[in-house]
Amino acid sequence: MCHVAIPTMIGLGLQLADRAMQAGDDGKAAAAAARELRQEGARKADEIRRQGERGRARQRLALLKGGVTGEGSPADLQRDLAQENARDAFWTQHGHDVAAREQERAARRARRSGILDSLTGLSRIGEEVIKLR
Repeated sequence: MCHVAIPTMIGLGLQLADRAMQAGDDGKAAAAAARELRQEGARKADEIRRQGERGRARQRLALLKGGVTGEGSPADLQRDLAQENARDAFWTQHGHDVAAREQERAARRARRSGILDSLTGLSRIGEEVIKLR
């Protein structure tokens, strides 16, 4: 009877190993996607900041050429533009960070799913052995 159980146990063991490897791969892929999202968010936020700085510099130069001093409403305008630019950069990076956290959660779920599948597979192997006895 024992020789009949060997192919079944080998098959279930291979299925179990395959599920565990797939879960690990899914987890790694989700973690890599999360890293890429964070990097993209940081890059886009830096780009927004640089564009804002260039825009403020152009405006400051135009104001100075026109003989306007850096006090009063031109300074207020510059400050408002800087704050708006900082908000845009923050929300851009925040959106990518949120997406990255979701990818990290997906990675953890994939790993947990692989563990649960492994445990379920072990349980099935035990059931098959009991049935064959």
